[in-house]
Amino acid sequence: MSRSRKQDSSPSYNRRQTLRDADAGNLVTVTSASSYPLEKHFQIIERLLRRFQQALEERRMDETYVYGIRFATFCLEQLPNHPQYNQKRFQKAKIRNARQVDRVLKTMEIITQRMDAEELVKQKKEEQLKKEQIQSEENERKERLAKEEEENQQRRLELERQKSKKMQQEQIKHSAYAKLQTMKEEQKKVEQSAYAKLQTMQEKQIKPHPNPSQMTTKKVPPTTNVVESVTPLKKKEDHTLHISNKPLSMRKVDEQLKPDTTIVLDSSKPKTEESKPSTPKKRQPMTKEEKTIATLEDTIEKQEARLVSIEEVSIPNLLEEAMSHLDKKSKNYNRKAALNCLTRIPNLLEEAMSHLDKKSKNYNRKAALNCL
Repeated sequence: MSRSRKQDSSPSYNRRQTLRDADAGNLVTVTSASSYPLEKHFQIIERLLRRFQQALEERRMDETYVYGIRFATFCLEQLPNHPQYNQKRFQKAKIRNARQVDRVLKTMEIITQRMDAEELVKQKKEEQLKKEQIQSEENERKERLAKEEEENQQRRLELERQKSKKMQQEQIKHSAYAKLQTMKEEQKKVEQSAYAKLQTMQEKQIKPHPNPSQMTTKKVPPTTNVVESVTPLKKKEDHTLHISNKPLSMRKVDEQLKPDTTIVLDSSKPKTEESKPSTPKKRQPMTKEEKTIATLEDTIEKQEARLVSIEEVSIPNLLEEAMSHLDKKSKNYNRKAALNCLTRIPNLLEEAMSHLDKKSKNYNRKAALNCL
């Protein structure tokens, strides 16, 4: 029983059992009624022994084991069944055969040990291969997870980048509109100041200033009309005070600020005994103050026309162009071009506002209009 357990625990037990089962059909059977001469059986034994030794020399362990098992089984189990086996004339052959069997069995033990060693090496190699395969699969799994994590991270970064870019574009757009509104308010203040100055200058032009050298104690004839001494103002054309192409917001401010500059000159003289028919006087050339007023009105008209062009044409065109680039269904879809269009507006408005800041050294309304 212990021997059987020892064989069962041998690393090469399954291998040797497989070889025995495969060679079971090749064993020669000898019975007591066999008529085959015993000498022939000894010749068979010699051939098996030679094949066993040849396989052993060539280190073919499986064949050596098969021939050894076949030789030992035939000599120990089958040959004694022959009817001539106990005859005295075969005594020397039997002794020689017993020695051969003993040597073969000892050799079989060594072969079994070698087969066990081979199986151990084979098992270690298989275990190593299994470990390497498991490690390789684990490495592949880790690489796959790392790659998936990297792809997910890149997708998250791309989404955050797109979100940040969209927010930046919205901020630029709102900033452009805010600066445009500030520009309008500043322009309204400029217009109010200009119209206030114009009204003041017109009022000063209407009121005559007495000449100190002409002030005497001599009484002025009652027929003299003071209004006649004032040079009639040149009638202003409608386009100086009524600009048709101005925005509605500017026109409302103009209507509120526009002074009633209509001057009605009373050409009738008090009817007295000494009154004489008045003769029309020649039109006098424009004074310096009148030229200043005309120049100021012309400048205001040009500024208003320029602002109208900026408000109703330039900035809407830039915004429309940017929106066309942001339309994904359009062939001109280009976010970079849209961003360039939008960034041009705040830069121009910022430079223009710097020229409109009265506290700044760069205060220059003409330069501000050129920027816009």
